[in-house]
Amino acid sequence: MNSTPEQDPAQAEWDRTTALDAGVDPDDLDPATASAGDSTPVPVDDDEIPAADLPPADAQPETEGHTPVVAELGEDGEGDLAPEDI
Repeated sequence: MNSTPEQDPAQAEWDRTTALDAGVDPDDLDPATASAGDSTPVPVDDDEIPAADLPPADAQPETEGHTPVVAELGEDGEGDLAPEDI
């Protein structure tokens, strides 16, 4: 069975190694693509998150902004658990 490099990654690696051993320039084996692996972000004018996509202010937990003691015990010092949660 003859396999092509497109079908067999091991064959593609073997062919690449053989070509490098024969003196082929690595740039010829790995041509640049449109993505080119460049992770530098391209700045855009609308780089902000649209307000419509942000969670509403009332979506925060009830304890948001309270001290940790109040958040843990609740305003009455009884905790945030309802009797059915116990």
